[in-house]
Amino acid sequence: MKNSPAGVFRAFDATELSRALSAKELSVSEAIDHHLSTLESFAHLNAVVAARDPEALSREVALAQEMIDRGTGSVLTGIPITVKDTVAVAGLPLSAGSRLLLEHRSNLDAGVVKRVREAGGLVLGKTNCPEFGFGIGCSNDLFGPTLNPIAENLSPGGSSGGEAASVAAGISLLGIGTDYGGSLRWPAQCTGILSIRPTPGRLPARGQLLGSGLSGTDGNSRFRDASLQAQLQVPGFLARSVADLESALFATATSSERVGKLPPGNFELRSIPIGWSDGANIGAISHEVQTMMADLAALLNQDKFAITYVPDAFGGARQAFDELRSYEDLADLRRLARSREDE
Repeated sequence: MKNSPAGVFRAFDATELSRALSAKELSVSEAIDHHLSTLESFAHLNAVVAARDPEALSREVALAQEMIDRGTGSVLTGIPITVKDTVAVAGLPLSAGSRLLLEHRSNLDAGVVKRVREAGGLVLGKTNCPEFGFGIGCSNDLFGPTLNPIAENLSPGGSSGGEAASVAAGISLLGIGTDYGGSLRWPAQCTGILSIRPTPGRLPARGQLLGSGLSGTDGNSRFRDASLQAQLQVPGFLARSVADLESALFATATSSERVGKLPPGNFELRSIPIGWSDGANIGAISHEVQTMMADLAALLNQDKFAITYVPDAFGGARQAFDELRSYEDLADLRRLARSREDE
């Protein structure tokens, strides 16, 4: 880190960095300098495909420091964050990795980005994804492939693969991605980090591509608001610890009639029934994974959780997902690509 005492910057995750900033062990500027240096060191991963304007970022760094100095900061204040290229950030491209949207820039923040920035989070840039988020890898004709920082000969997964690579490499400490059928959780496990799919409605959905409504540069959707993906695709976080996921989710969550209020801090999980499945109805599951899940269920049962094995929990889910997604979103894309199919 530039101009910082040796060993001062020791934060492994956002929770530790937040504590260090609050304790004045380092400044926001020092922390961001470190992460921008890390971005330069890992540029070959091709995780970040559009960087913030340095002057604008510098102004936000100063504001975040003021929040901390005044004691009005939050757990997100001064935390370096990156955002998937299917989620709007004002002033940055929103291309979804497609030549069809090469000139598409946002003049507004997606709802979850707005909340993060209001809390003092610092967006460093946008990250790579497969075109329109359609894929379990992370490559497109616009920006090329993203490498996995834990094994560069492997994919970081997708579709939030650039986010996963950024967080795993320590470029950012929190990543904002999206999830319809696993696009947060799959790249997280591919890169050795963590994620969770929030309940639809828990975080504001506005400002996403594809198909999630109110996603254009002027706040109007380029796609149909009533699609299945519009209702089920959610923004969410990738992080380096469970504590980071909890902090980010609770700092940006909203209550709605659909999902109800967030539980109190002393909420007792043993008070609700829990169903589990090893996923055998989705595809081939290794014996190792099946054993691990069964052992975990047994431990929870011993600890008095109301847990029940539901073998057919995912029966027919994959076929329904594939058919509905193909029907809805390929129709949207055909309209967008009309007369520009070669792109």
